[in-house]
Amino acid sequence: MRKMINRSFFYILFLSFFVAWSSCGYAAVSTVNFSEAGLIVSKGGTSAVHVQVIDTDGSGIAGISVTANILIGSGNFQSETVTTDIHGTANFLFLAPAFVTTTVIEAYCAGITSNIPCTISIVVAVPLINYLDTPTNNTDQVISGTKTVDISTVNITCNSAVAITAVEYPTNTSWIVTINGLILGDNVISVNAVDVSGNSSSYITRNIEILNSICKIFETSREYVTLQQALNAAATGNHIYIYPGVHAGEGNRGLIWPDIQDISLMGSPNAGTSVNVILNAQGITRNILQQHAIRWVLDNLTLMNGQVSVINSGDNAGGAIYIGVNSSSQLLTINASVLSGNAAYLGGAVYGGGNASRINLIGSIVKNNTADYGGAFNSGVNVFKNSLFQNNLAVSGGGFYEGNNELINCLVISNNATLSGGAFFAGDNKLINCTLAKNTPEVYYDNSAAAGIGGELEAYNTIFADGFDGGTGSYFNTCTISYSTFSDSSLPASMVTSNLIYGFGTDNFVNYNNNDFHLKVTSVAVNAGSNTNWQANSGNVTTDLSGSQRIFDFVIDLGAYELQLDTTPPVTPGFDVQNITTNNVTIFISGTKSSDTSVITLLCSTAITINATTYPTATSWQVKIEGLTEGTNTVTINAQDAAANASGVVTMSILLDITAPIVTLNNPVKNSYAKLSIYVEYSLSEVCSPGAVKLSFTRTGGSSDPNSPHTITSNLTYHAGINTFNILGNDLFGDGSTITSDSLIDGGIYNVSMSVSDLVGNTSIPTINTGVTYDISSPASASVLVAVAHPGSRVSLSWGASLSGDVETYKIFRGTNLLIITNNIGNTTNTGYEDYSVIPSQNNYYQVVVVDHAGNESPSSNKDSAGNITISKQYATSKGGLSSQPIPGTTVQYSITFTNNGYGPVKGIGITDMLPATTNTVYVVGSAAASASCLRTYQHAALGAYDTSETAPIVGIKWSNFAVLNAGEQRTATYAVIIK
Repeated sequence: MRKMINRSFFYILFLSFFVAWSSCGYAAVSTVNFSEAGLIVSKGGTSAVHVQVIDTDGSGIAGISVTANILIGSGNFQSETVTTDIHGTANFLFLAPAFVTTTVIEAYCAGITSNIPCTISIVVAVPLINYLDTPTNNTDQVISGTKTVDISTVNITCNSAVAITAVEYPTNTSWIVTINGLILGDNVISVNAVDVSGNSSSYITRNIEILNSICKIFETSREYVTLQQALNAAATGNHIYIYPGVHAGEGNRGLIWPDIQDISLMGSPNAGTSVNVILNAQGITRNILQQHAIRWVLDNLTLMNGQVSVINSGDNAGGAIYIGVNSSSQLLTINASVLSGNAAYLGGAVYGGGNASRINLIGSIVKNNTADYGGAFNSGVNVFKNSLFQNNLAVSGGGFYEGNNELINCLVISNNATLSGGAFFAGDNKLINCTLAKNTPEVYYDNSAAAGIGGELEAYNTIFADGFDGGTGSYFNTCTISYSTFSDSSLPASMVTSNLIYGFGTDNFVNYNNNDFHLKVTSVAVNAGSNTNWQANSGNVTTDLSGSQRIFDFVIDLGAYELQLDTTPPVTPGFDVQNITTNNVTIFISGTKSSDTSVITLLCSTAITINATTYPTATSWQVKIEGLTEGTNTVTINAQDAAANASGVVTMSILLDITAPIVTLNNPVKNSYAKLSIYVEYSLSEVCSPGAVKLSFTRTGGSSDPNSPHTITSNLTYHAGINTFNILGNDLFGDGSTITSDSLIDGGIYNVSMSVSDLVGNTSIPTINTGVTYDISSPASASVLVAVAHPGSRVSLSWGASLSGDVETYKIFRGTNLLIITNNIGNTTNTGYEDYSVIPSQNNYYQVVVVDHAGNESPSSNKDSAGNITISKQYATSKGGLSSQPIPGTTVQYSITFTNNGYGPVKGIGITDMLPATTNTVYVVGSAAASASCLRTYQHAALGAYDTSETAPIVGIKWSNFAVLNAGEQRTATYAVIIK
């Protein structure tokens, strides 16, 4: 039986070996063993498991069959079978599967009991580390690598790091981590892996070297702790970036330049100007030695305190730079650099390698260098553009000793020779638009016969201030001067000159004593040069020494600086805001200007203090004005350019308003009532800004309002005078939402206040109307309306009072249709009303509506109608029969009948029935009595009153004061008269 121990629940590696003997009958005692103990199986790999079968007696084992059964997962078998005859020893090779987890296996052969178990060491694949940036000066590093898919965790340690971020896994086969705070020197990084079963790999280590680097090669990003290291590692065309700082000591002075073309040694892009990147040779040796026929560049550097021997022995040439090859293939370009405080016997700053090697110096400063021969430069084929040579000292040639020197737009000042040639001693020198001043003892010497050095001086468009003539020892036959000027009037007669400009003095400079050698507008050197000479010799230079346009105003000036004489005024400046209203007595105002404007002049009619104008950008200005006064403050500005040309004047106003507005709340009034739609009216003393009108309701009594106070802000702009708007008490914010917090409470008593702010933010004192009751409940209706008609005159109305305690008025409505009673015929505070405008011969229907103090109306009262009276009359004569007219000489029984055809009672009928008038007819009252239901009143022409016995003429009978005549009732009154 074969068995397996230390089984893993993930995978099972099960090896069993079958050894079978053939029928040939070999008999031997043999053993099966592993070839070695401690087999190693690499996870994810194909490491071999060796099985060794030994024939111990040499008789051979025939037909041996060795099978490896490999179980991966559940039920998936892989097998390999090898059958052979063994004589001696045989080895069988089985490749281990991926993801092995079993750590012990045993092998068995049939009939052999001497099998030895063997322990397997499972090895997790070690993760790999990608490229490391080392050496470097970057103390924060991002490290990444690869792993196998079964690795769940990659562990990173470092012997020195301040912090290590959590490992991230961009894919299932990669990892990445950031290490911060590495230290100078070696930093050991260790990495291992752990699989999903917790098995760990061995560690892999790498070193990161952190340098205190001062430079790097841009093309390779490699960092170096010394400049010499970088030079030694540089290849053709490389740029060595030097970081800001003072770089001194071994490896940073006495630099040996390699024999490689086009290496640039330069300040790093973020270094700023050359004053920030200093190579200090510390007076121990020179800065740079270069001895090859190559092109090379120095850019944005300061080379200082270089020194070699200053006597005529030993290494004594080139205090800052020594060029040790005399070849036209040697070309040094120096850009935007400073060579200062260097010393040598030959060439205090630079020794040019003879009269073939080339140097181009552009936009640089060479100052305070000393030598015996050539305080600044000695020898070389040199082109100097837009550069300054100042305070250089030598025995001969304070500036330049010999060589081929071409100077364009250069300023050569205050150079000194203790013997001869304050600026130039000898050599071939060409000056184009240069300014030479304060050089002693003379500008140019060139004693060809004495020194044995050939020389020539050409000068075009150049200013020679101070002494020029070197005396009788100088040799001027090779001097050619054109379109130039001298302040030294004792010029050698042997010089070849043309078109000299006369009348120049040091007062032609802006400030000679302070070394400002720009030209005054009145200088004779302005527009006095030759454009042809400039164009033929300037080498494509387009600006003067200060960077301004060369050839301004059509004709070039003499000297290194071009006067930018400008008669065109700048563009009139503008205000960002033309007119300002504010409540701040101190204000910043700003505006625009043209880029050629140098000064903005601002005046204010009222301000106490006007601060200095500032210029945030080339096209903007700003100024702070303090102490404005209430009302209108007028501000004027104009611009001036560098040539003092003035622009036009532009004006704006600042309205200072520090007076608070006044608001009066006209409605709701104090102790009033408000209903659902609240009419708001208020008066303003001035215009107010949007969002600055605030109306508040603060509950002071009545129904409880937990959300009080309610404040409404209006976004409208309101004018001075009366303003109105309406709001809903249940939607104060006007957003369509009638939530509780947005509503006044019915029955609540509120103080209503209003405050406003004007256009500059001044806020009014709130105006408050107290005791405003919010009432949206309808009052109780009037009860039992009764309408009683008085025929021919009026209808009397009466009703029961409303049970509400806040009745403002009763509104009476009338109509002739039972269903439409809409005509408001009057209002009253009483519980009765007399309608004198009744419509005769029609049914008149009435209703009463109660109105409370807030204007809420009650439901209508009951409807009621006054009676509709019909009247009929008859005359019964004594002669018999009825007559519609009285008959003289008869006794007439007069009858009048009242009929109520309406829907309500009639009371107090009052009509006058006029008897027909007949010429010369007199009506005499008879003896009959009137009906008891009517009261008779006599009237005659004089309106006198008569009793029943009177016999005065009758003009009419008034029937009145019936008892109530109900609907449908009829009553008749009779009376007898004698007609004469």
